[in-house]
Amino acid sequence: RSDTRLNQAYKQKMAQLTPEQQTQFKTAQRNWIAFRDSDCEFQSSGVKGGSVWPMIYSGCLQQKTEQRTKEINAIMHCEEGDLSCP
Repeated sequence: RSDTRLNQAYKQKMAQLTPEQQTQFKTAQRNWIAFRDSDCEFQSSGVKGGSVWPMIYSGCLQQKTEQRTKEINAIMHCEEGDLSCP
């Protein structure tokens, strides 16, 4: 479900962007996915190979994915005049 919500937010934000911004956002999202996956590998490395590893790893992915969804939703609803918001 977390991935579905992230993908929905991503698509909605992409529709708001210029072609140049779309390219930048796509690159940022791909880099974020790589970071998320490698960071969760690291975060769960203490239990790698154990029976609890899948739960720890997937929990990390879920937490980071939900946080990213919140970030994207926040930049979809920028206050008027917020120059730091794409």
